[in-house]
Amino acid sequence: MDAVLSLGCAMRKIRNRVGRAAALAFIIGAAVALSLAACGQAPEPEPTVVLASTPPPTAAPTATATHTPTPSPTATATPTSAPSPTATPTHTPSPTATTTYTPSPTATATYTPSPTATPTHTPSPTATATHTPTPTATATFTPTPPPSPDKPALVALYDSAGGDGWTNNDNWLTDVPISEWRGVEVDDDRRVIALRLSGNALSGAIPPELGGLAKLETLDLRDNALSGEIPPEMANLASLTVALISGNRLTGCYLAIWENDLADSELTPCAPSRWRDRAALTALYKSAGGDNWANSDNWLTGADVSEWHGVEVDVRRRVIALRLSGNFLIGELPPELGKLSNLRALDLSENGLSGSIPSEIEELAKLASLDLSWNELSGGIPPELGKLAQLNSLWLNDNPLSGAIPPELGKLAKLESLHLQYNALSGALPPELGELSKLGSIWLTDNDLSGALPPELANLAKLENLVLSGNDLSGAIPPELGKLSKLKALWLSGNDLSGAIPPELGDLAGLENLALSGNALDGAIPSELGDLSNLKALALDDNFLSGAIPPEIARMSRLAWVNLSNNALSGELPPELGGLAKLEVMILSNNVLSGEIPPELGGLSKLLELRLSNNVLSGEIPPELGGLSKLKWLQLSDNALSGALPPELGELANLDTLWLSGNNLTGCVPPALTEVAINDLVNLGLPTC
Repeated sequence: MDAVLSLGCAMRKIRNRVGRAAALAFIIGAAVALSLAACGQAPEPEPTVVLASTPPPTAAPTATATHTPTPSPTATATPTSAPSPTATPTHTPSPTATTTYTPSPTATATYTPSPTATPTHTPSPTATATHTPTPTATATFTPTPPPSPDKPALVALYDSAGGDGWTNNDNWLTDVPISEWRGVEVDDDRRVIALRLSGNALSGAIPPELGGLAKLETLDLRDNALSGEIPPEMANLASLTVALISGNRLTGCYLAIWENDLADSELTPCAPSRWRDRAALTALYKSAGGDNWANSDNWLTGADVSEWHGVEVDVRRRVIALRLSGNFLIGELPPELGKLSNLRALDLSENGLSGSIPSEIEELAKLASLDLSWNELSGGIPPELGKLAQLNSLWLNDNPLSGAIPPELGKLAKLESLHLQYNALSGALPPELGELSKLGSIWLTDNDLSGALPPELANLAKLENLVLSGNDLSGAIPPELGKLSKLKALWLSGNDLSGAIPPELGDLAGLENLALSGNALDGAIPSELGDLSNLKALALDDNFLSGAIPPEIARMSRLAWVNLSNNALSGELPPELGGLAKLEVMILSNNVLSGEIPPELGGLSKLLELRLSNNVLSGEIPPELGGLSKLKWLQLSDNALSGALPPELGELANLDTLWLSGNNLTGCVPPALTEVAINDLVNLGLPTC
């Protein structure tokens, strides 16, 4: 009997794991039935196997086992021959059913698989056990949607308007959707379309973040204790049509297009464009340290913006000029400046502004003058500036701006003045600058510009000042520059320019300043330069120029300053130089000039400095030099001069610097010369007269 019990228990387990071995189901029929009852376990269902035992009519039952099955709702039987991947069978017995098993030696087990069949166990004609599968529930994962982009603005309102003290703040600042926050209504995209918090004990200020509720249509903040100015950022609420904010202590103005309840309030309506102007100025104040400005009179008050320091408006009260030069602005330029759509003049020079120039400035379609000079602005020059079609003056000098000069600046058809000097700009000069037909001045001094001078600059027919000194420009000076008939100043000093000085520069009849010093220019000084009758300053020093000083220079009747030092000039000093009646400074030192000092130089009645040191001049010092009554600096050292010191030099009453050593002078020193503040008379070894 123990063996039979063990076999019955084992057969039950085998039927569920591997089983489906239907041929064995009735081989030991009666013993299995008895053992199952003895094991005390209800038979587990066979979901896809129909097990039928129908004894022949002549079979005589030898034993009757009555078994009332107990349902096992969580059991899952999976047949190997016919899997059903989603069905979870549920055994639902009939409460009164009696299972009668009548074994017969001739009983037959039949196995009929069906993938979709509902298994039915029919042990005898008098009892029916029916197994009805229930589909397995499918778990569906629903991702949590991200927070609404409007949530930060609502949080800002809660914090700014004393949310902890509201009459009703249900669900505010909780993790539930903002649509369940008291007074908040959203659309299908979870964007706030209505905010209704009237009579809810709101206090404090309306935060500027509310201006970010781009879909807001209705705002009802009536009958609270809100104070301060209505944030100008609310001008950004393009969808807002209803604003009910009476019964508060608000100041400033409100957007005139709103449906509102402010007829009896002290607030004034303002147009959307004026509100945007106010918002842009507010952004500048906050971004540029307005609390520390030297003068911030009326800024961010309820006063009209026309009363704010440095702000100028037109008859429609639109901002047309903003002048805050030298006002201790520190911080960055906000992109909102681009909203000042009527602005014509922007002057924020001589401050401590840092960061980059916002590209949004391109939106200032009416801007005529932009001055951001003398700040700490960095980064590149935005190419978007090329879209400012009305711009005639651009001042970005004295900043640490870097990068190339945008060729887009060549599109500024009305530009008259371009000031980019004292930055860290690099790269080549864009030939597109030659398209600026109205340009009068180019100032690019002290940058890191390189490459050749574009000959296209010769197309600037109205150019008066071409100032490119202190860069790394190389190559030859384009002779085409001689076509700039209106040019008054040509400064190319402190570069790596090479080759000869183009004689075509002599065609610049209106030129007043010519500075080519500190390059690698060679060859002779063109005599054609003598045609520059309006020239006032000539600087050719620190080059490799050779040959004689052309006497034609004497035709420069307005010349006041000439420096030809540190070259390899040779020959004699032209006596014609004595005819330069307006000359104040003559510096010819560090050359190989020879011969005597022309006495004609004594006729230079306005001369303040005469420097002829480090040449090979010989002969005596002309006594005529004593007639230079305004002379302050006389430098004749390190030549081959000889003879006695002319006593007439003692008449130089304004002389404060005197260098005479390194010559072969004799005689005595006039007593008056010993009173000169800076001198090297001790090196002469001569007694005082």
